[in-house]
Amino acid sequence: MVRKDVCGNLLRRPAAVPNYFKQVSSYGLTLVEVLVSMTIGILLIFVLLEMYLISQRSVKLQTAMIDIQDNAYAATAILTSEIQKAGTIGCGQLTEDFPVMSYLSYTINPKNKMIGNASNEITVRYADYPNAVLNQSMTDNITLETSQHVHFSSGDVLIISNCQRAELFTVQQVKIKGAHQELIALSPLHHKYEKYSEISRFVVNTYYVAPTNRRNQDGTIIYALFVKDIKQRKSELVENINKMKITYSFMQAEKLEEVSADKISDWSKVVGVGIDLEVRADSLKKNKYMYSVSGIR
Repeated sequence: MVRKDVCGNLLRRPAAVPNYFKQVSSYGLTLVEVLVSMTIGILLIFVLLEMYLISQRSVKLQTAMIDIQDNAYAATAILTSEIQKAGTIGCGQLTEDFPVMSYLSYTINPKNKMIGNASNEITVRYADYPNAVLNQSMTDNITLETSQHVHFSSGDVLIISNCQRAELFTVQQVKIKGAHQELIALSPLHHKYEKYSEISRFVVNTYYVAPTNRRNQDGTIIYALFVKDIKQRKSELVENINKMKITYSFMQAEKLEEVSADKISDWSKVVGVGIDLEVRADSLKKNKYMYSVSGIR
């Protein structure tokens, strides 16, 4: 049936209005779906963050282990080398029958070539290498003409040996003469040494662990391995060495005994040294044990 208005015009059916609200309802997300999606996203973020933190902790642990190994290797290499050199005096062999004549407070003999104390410090004495040699026999007791294989300075404490005797002396003056150097001794030597006699620096080194003026990230004090030389100068060698415990071995009734320094009465009987180092990196601590046989027994 066709409908008309009062004027006789045809009435048309109005156009349909789009149902936007229905579309939204059909294709949108419910509140529950939104919450579930957010929860899953948050969980994924936490998982990824945890994986990242685990990776960082693993890298940090590996770095700390490498630092510990490096520091332990450096410390043990230094100590092993020094212990093995204790008592060396060039071509001569340090025995009771081959004493070295002392100078002032400087001495070396079988009983003090290597000594320790209750504070876990260890002191070694030896003639340094390489050495120089006399280019000609001494004509007086204070002048020594040597090669320049090793350069000496005023104030150096030296040891001279001809394989039959040796003595210590201090250099008062050094004069460079072409390819040679002339040493003037502070005091006259007891003997006039022959050509080719060996001249070396006299080394007295004391090794110990002490605190530095630095701190770790957690605020704890950083400790290190130090050395104190013949002139009492202190130098830091290896950081993060927290502790050092030293024991000494000697033969007792055909049995090797290992004791602390306070139990040693005759240091010439010591044949080996055991050192337990506690090494730190960050919050990680590990112990490294080393044993070294004395080079001159």
